[in-house]
Amino acid sequence: MSNPSPPGQPGTVTCFNCGNVSAAGLPFCAHCGRPLSSTPYPGQQYPPSFSTIAVPAPLAKSGGRSANRLIIGTIIGIGLVALIGVGVLLAFVFGAIQPIMSTGDTFMSSLRDGDYSKAFSLLTPELQKEVVNAQGLAEQLSPKQPASWESRNFKSADYQASANYVVTFKNGEHGGAILSFEKIGNDWKISHFSLN
Repeated sequence: MSNPSPPGQPGTVTCFNCGNVSAAGLPFCAHCGRPLSSTPYPGQQYPPSFSTIAVPAPLAKSGGRSANRLIIGTIIGIGLVALIGVGVLLAFVFGAIQPIMSTGDTFMSSLRDGDYSKAFSLLTPELQKEVVNAQGLAEQLSPKQPASWESRNFKSADYQASANYVVTFKNGEHGGAILSFEKIGNDWKISHFSLN
């Protein structure tokens, strides 16, 4: 297809339906598919837009491309909405477990650093009664002082949670730790621990 131009150009025929200029001798318009004729159909005039605007050929041919762009745009839009939804879900989950994991890491760090008073302050009141004080905690756990650890498994339900850790102890041994958590007010406290 070429740019529309006034009728009467040598070797061309202008479609009276859409204004497209086609090579003479073609039976149908390459743009709209209507039969080409050298005269308008009865009651039809030369397209009014032809004399006022020149539509560049790439725009006149873009009907299929516009549909493809719309489909691609829709797919990209749906993909972005899905990614945002996953991001919100992950932020919610991470936001929910982060305070629990932070309590666990603070407890393990306190044991590593020998700060048993800090570790004792992270225990639930019931567990504090069992352990008695920071010195009692030190006596229980000093042989198993962690050097490094990595969280492997985490479970949470309502106001309780648990986490399993792979631990390397300061004496070079490898083992594990299990911490149970309970939410008291706005804080997560350790309700049970086991290092072995």
